[in-house]
Amino acid sequence: MSARGRWRGSTLPLLAALAAALVFVASLATTGRQLASSAMLEAAAHRIGFWESSQALREAARLATEIERLAAGEAAAAGAAALQRSLAVSALGLVVSATLLSALLFWLWRRASGLLEEALAARARARGSERLLRVVVDALPAMVSAHDREGRFLLANAALAAFHRTTEAALLGRDVTAATGAAEDAADLAAALASGTQLPFREVRVTGPDGAERVLLSTAAPVAGDGGGASSVVRICLDITERKHAEEQIRYMAEHDSLTGLANRLLFTRRLSHALAEGGMVALHLIDLDDFKEVNDSLGHAAGDALLLAAASRMRACLRPGDLLARLGGDEFAVVQTGLAAPAEADATAARLLRALGAPYAIEGMTLRAGASIGIAIGPADGVDGPALLQRADIALYRAKAGGRGQARRFSAAMAAAVTEQHRLEAEVREAMARRAFHFVFQPKFRLADLAFAGCEALMRWEHPTRGAVPPSVFIPAAERAGLALPLAEFTLEAVLRQQAAWRAEGLDIPVALNLSARHIVSGEAPRLLGAALAAEGGRAERIEIEVTEDVLIRDPEAAAAVLGRQGAGGGDGGAAGRGRIGRCGLVPSRHAAARHALDRWGGCP
Repeated sequence: MSARGRWRGSTLPLLAALAAALVFVASLATTGRQLASSAMLEAAAHRIGFWESSQALREAARLATEIERLAAGEAAAAGAAALQRSLAVSALGLVVSATLLSALLFWLWRRASGLLEEALAARARARGSERLLRVVVDALPAMVSAHDREGRFLLANAALAAFHRTTEAALLGRDVTAATGAAEDAADLAAALASGTQLPFREVRVTGPDGAERVLLSTAAPVAGDGGGASSVVRICLDITERKHAEEQIRYMAEHDSLTGLANRLLFTRRLSHALAEGGMVALHLIDLDDFKEVNDSLGHAAGDALLLAAASRMRACLRPGDLLARLGGDEFAVVQTGLAAPAEADATAARLLRALGAPYAIEGMTLRAGASIGIAIGPADGVDGPALLQRADIALYRAKAGGRGQARRFSAAMAAAVTEQHRLEAEVREAMARRAFHFVFQPKFRLADLAFAGCEALMRWEHPTRGAVPPSVFIPAAERAGLALPLAEFTLEAVLRQQAAWRAEGLDIPVALNLSARHIVSGEAPRLLGAALAAEGGRAERIEIEVTEDVLIRDPEAAAAVLGRQGAGGGDGGAAGRGRIGRCGLVPSRHAAARHALDRWGGCP
């Protein structure tokens, strides 16, 4: 019920009581007036009788006396009747008033009983709600407390009491700073009272009763009082220590290499960009272990991992505390150095790294050597951002590896020009391959014993529109870098077989030697390429000789022996008996006779 309704409900009974009282008072007043009128009439009659008896005749004395007696009797009778009527009206008013008062009292009693029942029910509901709210507050994992304006505890839930290893009863009435030992708690309460609004959630670090540091997510909000101002403050804290530890672990795993614990490419990129943005001289070293692949392939991944761990440990020992060492992937590492006074400091660091990485390793009971090549770029001179500096360091690393293992090279403008020229050449080779602009010349071969003609060797040539004659030592590596090794081999076999077919049409049966990339021999693709070409062109396999350089045997002798052994087992001529190879073709090295003898033992030409 609203305040206006309650006012109306309490005012109407009072008005009814007032009306009953007014009726009672009015009846009493009417009775009094009747009595007063009777007395006044009697007094007037007495005055008239005395005046007339002194003026009348003696003869009329008896009649005047009789008239006076009769008038007085009639007035008395009229007054008694009026008095009776007034008394009757008063009695009726009293009865009506008593009835109204009784009804009013009964109604008030019923009203009071109803209000009392409602108040008791509301009190019971309030107690139930308080118990329910208390259970909810105590069940919350967050720490909840209420404080007065002086910071004393008014409420503390179970989580807060458990965190401080105490009870709510021990906290009630105590100052928050004295109870928790944290001055920040009182500062939060004062800030909430001053602002009048809830404080934003923030992370605070506190020391728990056990002495361990905990991370809490905290806020405080004022509670408005009856006067409009804040009368108390509610504070809520959530212990997020475990969540922060999990986040830090996830962040560490996302930013660090799982094997070495070094920064990975993600963290390396971020730190490099940050170092360049801060200004000052920054040195970037790209480090590539020279012989890691051989160790990993020959001794297994466990030995490879051990080598990486040992190399990482040696590199850490060569760096300053503020330098960043990262593993970018595989056997590639990077070092970011800041605060350099001169590029010579970066050169000195690279020299220390080369000495440390070039020393022998003891891996699985064996002594191994695995040197390194280093490319250096200095920022901001060589690059003002991370990608540019990384590109320059990669160019320097490429030059260091091309110049021989165990070297460090610092980027220069000449290197950039060479790389630009290399990319241009690769694009032109790709265009020439699409136009089939390469051609072959056939160089005759003679036997040393009798100088008799022994066949020809197919040599690929390229006449560039502006460069002129480009030597194979230039455009073939460019083609391989451009990913054209396989199309180039297929083009070579196709051209040679077609030329042999043209010579046979003229009555000439000339054997031809040709060169294939070493990667095709080691990878085992050579037999498939030759078989496919023979099937397409219909050539004679025994008139084809494939020359390979000796570095194939040096690079991976086991793989080369396996490939040549498979060729000796049979080939494109239906599995010829004896020492037949793929189409009875010959594979011989072009320079060393010793290598040819080895090929003969593996199934080479007789």
